[in-house]
Amino acid sequence: SLVRVCDETSSARYLLWVITSVMAAAESTTGGSGPAPAHPSGAQGRNERGSRIAPLLRTARLVLRPTTLDDVHVVHEWLAREDHTAGSWYGPNMPEDTHAFFDGAVNAQLAEGAEGEAATEHLWSAWLEGEGGDGRPPELVACVAVSMGDARSDTAEIGYQVAPSHWRRGYGLELARALRDHAFDALGVRRIEAVLLACNEGSRRVAEGLGMRLEATRREKWVKKDGSVHGELLFAMLSSEREVAAAKDGGKHGETAVTASGSAAQGAKPGAEDGVGSKATASTTTASADAAVATAARPFPVAPHRGRITPSISTPRLELRPLRPSDVDVIAEWCEVEDASAAVSRAFASPAEAHAALDAVVAAQSVAGAAGDKPSAHAWGAWLTGIAAGAGDDGAGAAGSPEPTLVGLATLSFGDPFSADTAELVFQVGPSFGRRGFGLEIARAARDHAFATLRLRRVHASMLADNVGAKRIVESIGMQLEGTSRQALVSKDGSVHDAIEYGMLEREYAVAITEEGAGAAAAAAAAAASARSVTA
Repeated sequence: SLVRVCDETSSARYLLWVITSVMAAAESTTGGSGPAPAHPSGAQGRNERGSRIAPLLRTARLVLRPTTLDDVHVVHEWLAREDHTAGSWYGPNMPEDTHAFFDGAVNAQLAEGAEGEAATEHLWSAWLEGEGGDGRPPELVACVAVSMGDARSDTAEIGYQVAPSHWRRGYGLELARALRDHAFDALGVRRIEAVLLACNEGSRRVAEGLGMRLEATRREKWVKKDGSVHGELLFAMLSSEREVAAAKDGGKHGETAVTASGSAAQGAKPGAEDGVGSKATASTTTASADAAVATAARPFPVAPHRGRITPSISTPRLELRPLRPSDVDVIAEWCEVEDASAAVSRAFASPAEAHAALDAVVAAQSVAGAAGDKPSAHAWGAWLTGIAAGAGDDGAGAAGSPEPTLVGLATLSFGDPFSADTAELVFQVGPSFGRRGFGLEIARAARDHAFATLRLRRVHASMLADNVGAKRIVESIGMQLEGTSRQALVSKDGSVHDAIEYGMLEREYAVAITEEGAGAAAAAAAAAASARSVTA
């Protein structure tokens, strides 16, 4: 099946993913083995080397040509079949579903090439041509893609879809090798990814056969049209691992796929690589692949109770108010505080970049509310107000002043229709307010809003692996480690960093709040006993 080509890289969702690397920056402490060495290409990565158009590629048996709109009706015949889409988050497709994706992708590829820009996605149709002039017409056997991420992520995602009539002939692995080599050789990326449903054993076997490593198990990520809930697996390969993987192909990596040279590739061997295979394991995730699939049905389309207007939320010391443009001015300035915001500088090249990202979130929230639509995100500024602001306990710089003080940020960004009852949690604490428990208070309030008010099924968060403060906070609110994306982010200084992923399901939230309630009751009882002892 088609491994995800362009899921969470759209506008606000990607911007919010970038923001996660600032999570609890002021509460972080130095730890771990530290960042990886700087990437030779620096912060710009592959963007300067990206190809403007999808080139002609060849494998041992196939010719890959840029997909045209004439190919889409053939691809739709595959996507309309229930057996073909059983291992995918989409489908069975209606004609408008297929055209909505492919028409946009094909036209975008043509437009970017015509304008001389590096294409963000290369999309090919793979053709089996007649041999030796036997007169057989070319046959479309697969559709494949390479989707490029942000320049500083220096990552490409590969996707492959083989026609049902050509399954179990090794085409999946043959094509995946061609995509791998194109991404590393022509695009110069440092990392490639493949994302697939946990139940998709065929695509899983292709990823493993390619030499990719399972990095994360995102539990109960997708809801299919039949209401079944499925986990998602993230596989990845680094450029440093490519030589070893290519050696196992049976030939050098350069022989797997070539650009328009007219020569056929060697080393891709027919076989049953697209078939059902053994399960992979990974030490980087605490969740098992078996736990990634839930068969209990949920209604589809999913209709979570997502509020059209972002509400204010009160905590013991803070008030979370809908994020405003004036709040963004303050938050962007936090990026300039180098000693207290190391994680900020890794995500944003400048305060202006941070401003642009947050302005987009605020604008999307405002437009959706005004139009009566459900917003793509809820975003708040966290304010220390009233008596708390003037007490000086935790509000550094606010002692003696009853004026509200902005101390942090929280956002919940929602999934697309197939994962609409999930959200990504982002939070940040200002550099003057670290180590006072505000990060935990903000994250807990956003988590409660997601599950108790919006009735979401899943909340997830990601951060730099060395952001110790953020890890401590998400673990404290009951999130579970789901994986580590190796060298997933390149900072503005060129250093390369791992990203870690956490997730929480609605049933785990119920356990967490019960434990927190018991802990609060025990603490209150201990405080009362202490007070009585002092009085006595």
